[in-house]
Amino acid sequence: AFRRAYRARNDACLVLDQHMPNVTGLDFLASADGRRLRLPVILVTAHSDKDIRAQARDAGVFAFLAKPVDSDALIAAVHCAIARGKAD
Repeated sequence: AFRRAYRARNDACLVLDQHMPNVTGLDFLASADGRRLRLPVILVTAHSDKDIRAQARDAGVFAFLAKPVDSDALIAAVHCAIARGKAD
């Protein structure tokens, strides 16, 4: 649904869970649709390890948050991501 509805904007960010039904957050970003995104991505996961962090960094993920996600940290990451998107 996101892929069909998304329209490029500079005042947005995408929050992805690494473990979603049918696709991982990193697999989505590696797909053609994910590579076309021009917005900052925040990746959350309950399974934070070095490999996933490295893959997220390589995929250009703006922020990586471990579950349970602290709501203040998520809000701060969203604000920073949107500010970056506006600056690009």
